[in-house]
Amino acid sequence: MRLGSPLIVKCPFCGEEDKLPYMISGNNFGATYWSDNKVEAPMAIRLDPAIRCRRCRKYYLLSRQRTRQARNCMPVVMAPHLSYPEAVEAYRQFKEQGFHISLAVRVMLLQAYNDYYYRDNDAGEHAPTEDDVQFIHGILLWLAKRWPQNDLFRAELYREAGLMKRAIKLLTDWVPERRCHQVIREEILRRAMENDTRVYQVECAFQRRFRPLRKKAVDSTGIPEQKRLPPHCHDDSC
Repeated sequence: MRLGSPLIVKCPFCGEEDKLPYMISGNNFGATYWSDNKVEAPMAIRLDPAIRCRRCRKYYLLSRQRTRQARNCMPVVMAPHLSYPEAVEAYRQFKEQGFHISLAVRVMLLQAYNDYYYRDNDAGEHAPTEDDVQFIHGILLWLAKRWPQNDLFRAELYREAGLMKRAIKLLTDWVPERRCHQVIREEILRRAMENDTRVYQVECAFQRRFRPLRKKAVDSTGIPEQKRLPPHCHDDSC
């Protein structure tokens, strides 16, 4: 991973400037993949779509702000991430401001929820309230209805929402074309049949296939890039 001079972003409410890490290059070596589409990669930096100002404590959308690169400044390594209570505050503030709540913000909410109550909660310090469960249930359904061209991840969203019959039906009707998809499909089905709604760590690094499909990159000749195997995958059938 190579880091460059940090990005400078200004709070639209109080004018306080903050420094954010800027990654020149990175990779997914040693990454951990989760069923809610989160990837924890030690050699890559992920920025939340929402930032909390250190001075006025209000939230703003990074995509709506102009940024500039700092000069003669040491790289920033740590990226700020919102906890679940903070992410909920940000969501409510954006709603009050009349902002459109994007898919990225809702994914951030889902992953922050799973961090707070499952991934980072080994000691059982936090337990979701009924309001939390209902709120995240709405987020899951919104994502499941709008996540493009991926029945596998939609079934996982239904499973985490507790809609086991809907998840099982979706996967029963869906025929995987790749062996890696079959592995994930069987694991989601198993957990759905056990009525398990918890996020889980994907054993193989095929989590990236949950993302919306994009056009294949092409070089100057117009020929698509050669297919690359996912990290840690040694099976040509993938």
